Amino acid sequence: MVRPTGYKMLCAAIGAGDLDALGRGARMDPDAAVHWKPIMDAAFTGRADMIEVLFEAGADPQSSVFAASYAGPEELCELLDVHGADWNQRLQQRTPLMDLMRFRKPAMSVWLLEHGADVHATDEFGRTALHWAALRGVRADYLAALMDHCADPGSKDDFGDTPLDLAREKKRAKAIAYLESIR
Repeated sequence: MVRPTGYKMLCAAIGAGDLDALGRGARMDPDAAVHWKPIMDAAFTGRADMIEVLFEAGADPQSSVFAASYAGPEELCELLDVHGADWNQRLQQRTPLMDLMRFRKPAMSVWLLEHGADVHATDEFGRTALHWAALRGVRADYLAALMDHCADPGSKDDFGDTPLDLAREKKRAKAIAYLESIR
């Protein structure tokens, strides 16, 4: 049997909850793009202690910001935050907050807002998180959370549409009702 070494050993060690693996040759891959995997594996197994070890070993919290905000749990986002995560970084011109609304997974959006997510950031279409929330029919309490953090319901995207226009276009009744109620 071939024993894993290096990065593969690290991933195996996380699955087994083996904190001592770094002393036996497990290491972070030098390619920052793959750092999210060990961090997310540790998070999904509920091992905050492993996440701390990964950060001590050089894991980059920036590489897992989108995955952490999408999948949670909040404790993982807290750990990333402590280690300097940028909650306004861009991936394909969108921020994590925009993606939560775009993919109708807004559970961590309030946490992001409370930790500095920019409600005014726009994507390649000039859309904000509020535009995406209205377009995708996200629940009114999440629309309200965006508004509580000064989202602009009158902002227009590059096509001239406001969040209310997009909600009407997609017949998102609850979003329409909420957005009309704040006019």
